[in-house]
Amino acid sequence: MIYSKEATFVHVPKTGGMSVTQFLVNALDCPMTIFAQEKATKHSQNLPASPQARERLTVAVGKRHDTVTAAARTIVAAGLPLSDRVFSVAREPSALLLSYYKHMRKPHVWRRRGMDEASLRLAPRRAMELSFADFVRQIDFYNKSDDAIADYYRAGVFPKTDVVALEDIDDYLQHRFGHHRNFDASALERRNVSKPKDAGGAVLDDEIRDFVQQKYPRLAQTHREALQRAWAD
Repeated sequence: MIYSKEATFVHVPKTGGMSVTQFLVNALDCPMTIFAQEKATKHSQNLPASPQARERLTVAVGKRHDTVTAAARTIVAAGLPLSDRVFSVAREPSALLLSYYKHMRKPHVWRRRGMDEASLRLAPRRAMELSFADFVRQIDFYNKSDDAIADYYRAGVFPKTDVVALEDIDDYLQHRFGHHRNFDASALERRNVSKPKDAGGAVLDDEIRDFVQQKYPRLAQTHREALQRAWAD
């Protein structure tokens, strides 16, 4: 989660959140606070690309992936006023699950979880054992139900709430933050793009898409509605 008085960004896993976070750190001309787990504070401190951005940034211990309601509690507990708005990114459900599947197959992810190839368990083990089609049928996204995922997008106590389709993130950032003098749309990197060889032969066909949409109907609806949103305010 990254906070400024203007906006709070709630980072939903596997929706390009690290790219957006790094972009905001360097694009906004105002004080910002990143909330992240203690083990991730050094990584957060390295996000600024200039001394000026580094001076504007505070790193505090919290959760990288807070829900909207939890984010508000964290901000208030830190003695900060709520932002004028909160925004998060919605991704088409089957693409989201495919990204999660690929992520769980990566050795560096295993190492962060204290595993190696010989000691895999839980989602990483299942990702290596199962085809993508079987994985999505047996494993939930970060052990979250459809209703739990909806907490990333629920309107809370913030004055305004924006849910942005991943496909529209560039336009949204330009619309919402283009007035900042450091704003440079070309600086938005594309991170966590899994290479084909990491996919274990995974294919997103219509059957899998339909299954995932039925498994996560609220997320699917959230993404569809976000695609239809016009940013006018």
